[in-house]
Amino acid sequence: MLSQIDNSYEIGRLQQHEASRLASRVASAGSPSAGLFASALGASRRLVLLGRLGETQRFERLVATEAWSDAALELLRLDAPEWHLQRLCQDDGEWLCSLSRFRELPDWLDDGVEARHHDMALAIVGAVVELRARLAADNVLS
Repeated sequence: MLSQIDNSYEIGRLQQHEASRLASRVASAGSPSAGLFASALGASRRLVLLGRLGETQRFERLVATEAWSDAALELLRLDAPEWHLQRLCQDDGEWLCSLSRFRELPDWLDDGVEARHHDMALAIVGAVVELRARLAADNVLS
């Protein structure tokens, strides 16, 4: 039993580290790229499994045609279906993407996730990656 707890802790720490590395790549990216989106897809165990089941074909088509914003929204839909895009707005040349589990809650009650980037698609991807990091941290702490 103790080895299962240790193993879960290590998996959570690894996922947290991978999400942090990917978040850094997204934040420093000048523009979207197929490689960055492939990394976002491959960094999620859920998405790797969905890919094996053929569920990521739409995402892959969107990336292939460089429909970055649609691909970012599809990434959110596939990776975190219980989360929703709460807000996507631009201020002073920077996009803010907010994700929430509960659409009806006001901002001040919500425990959502946010990311900022000068590129809209990367703001969305950044929020998805931030969400992964938070969920991985929650797994480590619980």
